[in-house]
This record gives sequence, C-alpha cells and structure tokens, in this order.
Amino acid sequence: MEDKYIGQQFGCYKIIDISDKKANDGHKIYIGKCIECGCIREAIISYFKSRKPKHSSHRSSKPFWESKRLDMIFGKMIDRCYNTNSSEYRFYGGKGICICKEWLNSYKSFNDWAISNGYQDNLTIDRIDSNKNYCPENCRWVTHSENSKWKSTTNYIEVNGILDSGKGWSRRLNLPINFINTYLRSYGIEETIKFINNCLLE
Repeated sequence: MEDKYIGQQFGCYKIIDISDKKANDGHKIYIGKCIECGCIREAIISYFKSRKPKHSSHRSSKPFWESKRLDMIFGKMIDRCYNTNSSEYRFYGGKGICICKEWLNSYKSFNDWAISNGYQDNLTIDRIDSNKNYCPENCRWVTHSENSKWKSTTNYIEVNGILDSGKGWSRRLNLPINFINTYLRSYGIEETIKFINNCLLE
C-alpha cells in the first residue's frame, strides 16, 4: 500500500519516496524534491509540513524559512534534529536529541508555549540540559549573547566515534558533572581523550 504522503506537496517540496533510513526516534524519513530548483532533501514529514510557500527561490539547496520568526525557529529545530543533511544534525539528531511529540505533532502547541513562556523577538530558544530533548520542561528563551556565551564554553570531545560535551562525558563515566571539562583545561585535549578512553576500557 502506497504511503499517503507520497505525491503530496508541502511548500516547494514534493514528496517522491520513503528513505531506507529511519529517524533516531523511529519516524519515517521521507524524500522530498524541490519543484523550484530540483534539490533533494531527506527528513521526517513534520519537516516538510513546516515548509511554507515563498515567492523567491532558495539557494544552494538550503531550506528556506517563512518570515515569521517563530516559524523559522520551529523549522530550524526540526531541521537539526531530523534532517540528516543539516550541518548541525551531528550535534542534535545525531546525538539522539529529539523534539517532544506535543510540539512535533502540533506547531500550535509550540507557538502557544513560546508566547506564554516569555518569547520575544530578541530571544532564542535554549535547552537547559544540552543532553535532553526539546520539550517544555527543558527549554527557555534567552538572549543571543547568553546563548553564545554558553555555547562557546561547551567542549565537544570525540572518543571512539562518540561525540559528546565535557558534561556529557562526565555523565557517561559517572564522574562529577564538571570533571572532564576541568581535566581538559588542565591537561589538554589529547590527554583528556586518553583518559576517557581508559575509563571506557575499565
């Protein structure tokens, strides 16, 4: 039985097939083709549903966003969690970060939460715990400077093909939360990788 979304169009994307891949939370990955430039994109159906018509063409096969800022934030959130072609996917969807069903299934739920929880045009969405998902209890609105400050102090360390933050590695190894970041500042990246690897082997 053919999938009901194949052949449908969302924004400038027409769904042409289902990918063999699956999202990390089990959602189907659909293949969409842009009717304006012919680019191919693979993502969950919510990503395509969030696309809105735009009169000008997008460039370099990158997704385009509606002018409303909350729509843009929602679309980019879906993009980095479920679009395997996104440059940010490895830090979000690739690490298992998802969007709660309440928001993923209803943009209105996300919009209502945003408005009732202090959203302003000069703020950006931030996850309180960077190892947890996008959901009402783990998200807040912060200024760009605050967001940049926290992001600039996040150290991502790759060991045996696993990429995680310093705090994330501390949790994985059952160490005090800032242990790995402190170790990194004291001994450098190479010694920190050796330390983590030794802990994994124990």
